[in-house]
This record gives sequence, C-alpha cells and structure tokens, in this order.
Amino acid sequence: MHERFYSFITSLLKPSEKILLAVSGGLDSTVLLHLAVRCNLNCAIAHVNFQLRGSEADGDEDFVKRLAHGYNVPFFFIRFDTQIVADERGVSIQMAARELRYEWFEKIREQERCDYLFTAHHLNDNLETSLLNFTRGTGISGMRGIQKQKLNTIRPLLEFSREEIECYAKVNGLKWREDSSNKSTNYHRNFIRHQIISKLKEINPSLESTFASNAKRFLADEELMNFAIDALVKQFIKIEHNQIKIRKDLLTPFTNQAAILWEIVKEYNFNLDQCDNIIQSAHGQPGKQFLSTTHSLIIDRAELIITEFPSPKKEFLIRENDTFIATKDFDLTIQPGDLIELKSNSFQANLDKDKIKYPLLLRQWRRGDSFHPLGMVHAKKLSDFLIDLKVSMADKNQVWVLECDGKIAWVAGLRIDDRFKITPQTKS
Repeated sequence: MHERFYSFITSLLKPSEKILLAVSGGLDSTVLLHLAVRCNLNCAIAHVNFQLRGSEADGDEDFVKRLAHGYNVPFFFIRFDTQIVADERGVSIQMAARELRYEWFEKIREQERCDYLFTAHHLNDNLETSLLNFTRGTGISGMRGIQKQKLNTIRPLLEFSREEIECYAKVNGLKWREDSSNKSTNYHRNFIRHQIISKLKEINPSLESTFASNAKRFLADEELMNFAIDALVKQFIKIEHNQIKIRKDLLTPFTNQAAILWEIVKEYNFNLDQCDNIIQSAHGQPGKQFLSTTHSLIIDRAELIITEFPSPKKEFLIRENDTFIATKDFDLTIQPGDLIELKSNSFQANLDKDKIKYPLLLRQWRRGDSFHPLGMVHAKKLSDFLIDLKVSMADKNQVWVLECDGKIAWVAGLRIDDRFKITPQTKS
C-alpha cells in the first residue's frame, strides 16, 4: 500500500508543496497521516470537534493532538456548536458539519499557505456514495461517485479499500479511535454500509474491485459526454445580457430529450421532472415559465431563455446635484444636453429640464405601471407596451423606469414619456 501511495503522491506533488491533512482520529485518517509522514511530506494537521458526541469527541481531539505531537507535525483544531449552526442554517446536522468542516479547512489551508487539502475518503466511501446517489436519483456523474481531485482537495486513498487500510494499520501497529455513531443505522450512509453492501457482497464477493472498474468506466463516459455537451453549447447556446439562450433545435436529433436537456440545465438547479415538462411545452404557446431555486426558464419562440433570479428589487433616489448612479446592471449619467446636438438613441433620454421635478426615482418596473409613450396623448399600461414590443418574459425582468413626481419619464432603453419630451419651447 505504501508503494502505491508513494507512486501516486510523487506523480502529483512537487517536493516544495505543503499539505493540510484532515485528521479525525479514525482508522482512515490515521493511516493517511502515517503514510504522509512516512513519505516525508511537508504537512500540517487540521481537526474538527463538532461537539456532538460529548466526551468521545473530546477524546478524539486529544488523540489527534497527541498524534501531531508524536509526529512533530503542526496541529490546528476548532470546536463548533454544530447543532446550533444546523438550526440557524435550516439544514441537517450532517450537512451543517460538512459545510463547517470544509469552510474551516479552506480557511486554514489559505492561512498556512498549504497547496492542497488531503482527506481520507477511500474506495468503500466511494461505493457508498454511488449507491446513495443512485437511490436518490442521479446522472452519470453521481454514479462515478467521489472525485479523486476537486480544485485543491485531493483524496489519495480513493483507490484503497477499507480492508487494505485496516490491514496496513495492523501491520504497522497503528492505533485509532472508533466513532460509535458509525455503528448506528439511523444514518442513510451507515444503513447502506451495514445492511445493503453486505447483501450485495453475497452476490459478488469482489464488489469493491468491481465498483472500482465501474467507476473508471463511468468517469470515461462522463468525460465523453461533457466533450459532446461542450460542442453543443458552442453551437446552440449563447449568453446575452445575463441570459442563457438555448436554441430549441439543439434537442431535435435526440430521442431522450429531457435527459439531454437536464445535463445542460442542471447547473441552474432544474430537475429531470421539470425537463420532462419543458420538453412537453417547448412547442406550445410561448411564455410558459419554469422555476428552479435560483433561475427561471422561459419558453420563447425559438429558444429556451434562462435567467438568474434578480437580487431583491432596488430603488435609487436621484437628487438634483447627482450626476452618476451605478447599479448592478448598468450606470446612469445625468448631464445638461445641447439642444442642437440631440441624437436618437434608445439608451439616451432627452428630457425637458423644466418639466423635471427632483428627486427622481430609478426603479424596476411594476405591474400596474402606465405611461404616455412618446407620440401618444393617452396613457398605456407598461405591461401592454412591452407585449407590443414583443419583449420576452425574461427581458421584462430587466426593465427599469425613471420616475418623476409619480410619473414615468422614461422606460429605460425603450421609450421616453411624451409629457417630458423636447418641444420648440424647451429651454434646456
């Protein structure tokens, strides 16, 4: 095992690079620490006490501290009130622990200028993850399980089974801490570990090695699929004004269109059931909208238009001496104009200064807004005006107005209000 570990490490690291080791005190991380020290890696230890198991967790902390002292390795630790954090964030204890752990690991990694974080995930962890993902519903990336490297996090034990790791520990006389919660089947992962995998091994005693081969094939399938999707993205998808526009004919050659669409839009948090409904609605009446937790997808005539939810609607008060307003989406400049050099530009509003009453209000449009479009003496609902211009549902979310004394003086980028236009009587 040492030789395989050393071969992997030397192919990956430069001698000068520094490693932060996530060490819980359990079998896997204790072996990882021993291997790292044996390979003379420049490393430090990070340990998290989640304060969920009372004196047992404190014992883990003390054990890892003594390991660090014995190996003469720098030691960093932290304690979290995990239950309180889980309640505050509205997530499970397991999710809160995972978020806290990796947030702190990254903080220490940067603080100590470590190049990588090593965690002790191994082959059996990967098998359990793959089965969990399969049970909950997943694509090919979920079936291949845990990545060996993701950004600065590396899992160098991922190809070693739990049996190999335990054998290494016993041969080298290592001691470790047992986490009593690992025996409970109340957690989904433990249930799969103790109940499901043991049954599957009755069918295939070499389940771990079979999964390792499958994981390599899944990874190859994923790479090939991503290559194909990248080619589709370049040909059929464009980004304009913070919108992702997908041509509908992208899906024409495919039989399982919903699954193909999901592979493209899953990063925007749409699920497979939604993709089924999108496909069924794709050639119906334009304007139907689908919502994920972060984005909207609107069916347009020839495209599917994805837009990130706007941040909470904001308003900007403009006082008489203000000359520049910056928003997240655009900048607004206010300045005196030359009546001789007026230019026709939808992004420029030429207004009669004497009709302006400060302060002005720059805001996103609202249902119920109305104004007098240039050339009209009667009011028109802004929603009807946008429909007449064939402004898509996605683009409507980006419309702003300049309000003066309760009246809309300009629908920004589209049309000024007739009541504020330049006339022969205009002085400035």
